[in-house]
Amino acid sequence: MEQILIDSDICPYFKERKTKLNDVNVKTVQEYFDYKSQYGRKKDNTGLSA
Repeated sequence: MEQILIDSDICPYFKERKTKLNDVNVKTVQEYFDYKSQYGRKKDNTGLSA
């Protein structure tokens, strides 16, 4: 399950932004969470509910 999430969701986000693993830090992870909270649903591109 975890590998599917990484391959289908997390990796594409960082690849699109050309972020390398060495460049990931607290700020980039927070930006990922912020993005997902606003646009995280694949079905209709709306935010995730809390």
